[in-house]
Amino acid sequence: MSTKLSSRLPKGTANGLDVIAQDLIADPARRHLVVGIVDCTSVTTRHDNGAVVPTAQFCRIEVVAVADAQAAQDLLRQASEARQGSPLLPLEFGYDAAEVDSP
Repeated sequence: MSTKLSSRLPKGTANGLDVIAQDLIADPARRHLVVGIVDCTSVTTRHDNGAVVPTAQFCRIEVVAVADAQAAQDLLRQASEARQGSPLLPLEFGYDAAEVDSP
């Protein structure tokens, strides 16, 4: 099953990405570590193959501070390994907590 992600971000104080807006403009290729909460905004049934596809949307999203980057990366790795049932190799993770700047 696949899941889509809505491009709509939460409004007001629930959208923590605003604190890095200038950083995103200045260096679009740079990655930022964030944490978020999602819910389901819609469920679509494809009539050609019967696939049911949920679309998730962020209810809240926040940028992780430099001081918390390693802990957040560890949680992300643990969740990914639990979902996949095997340890990730360093190259598979594709992100290093040392790359995080503070907002």
